[in-house]
Amino acid sequence: GGGREALALERQGYHVVAFEPAAPLARALAGAVRRDPRAIDVLVGRYEDLPLLGRLDGSGGVVDLGQRSRFDAAVMGWASFSNIRSDAGRVHALRQMAALTDGPILFSYFSYLEERTASPSRRESFAMQVGFFRQLTEAETRDLIAEAGLEIIHHQHDGWPCAIVRRRRS
Repeated sequence: GGGREALALERQGYHVVAFEPAAPLARALAGAVRRDPRAIDVLVGRYEDLPLLGRLDGSGGVVDLGQRSRFDAAVMGWASFSNIRSDAGRVHALRQMAALTDGPILFSYFSYLEERTASPSRRESFAMQVGFFRQLTEAETRDLIAEAGLEIIHHQHDGWPCAIVRRRRS
């Protein structure tokens, strides 16, 4: 999106690497950086592309985040976990975020409130404000986290659904 989380962190003095699949939105974020243009490294790509993301400068260059220092923490933007098209893509995204991050990973998602319904098709939709999204049950979210090999630090399914996860400790 427009970088709500990235800008809030940048204003608190953090150095942020942010990425967005829509280049116009990524350019808007880069233009909104106030403190120091180097405070937010804006890239173009999807969670499914990790760790390889495109440069915003139009050079066609690729940045391999796996070749950089590991991140202290990661935030998957507002409910963007629900925008990933498949469960395999969601697991891949969590694994890649964990491979790049030493600390916690925060993500939020759209929940499915009528969890007794068996049909997944009723939980997939499209809205002008958010594009494609999938509503997830609490059990599905926990299964995706486990399949990605992560452990739950915090999981809230009621109200505003979110989870904080990290790599499993040995």
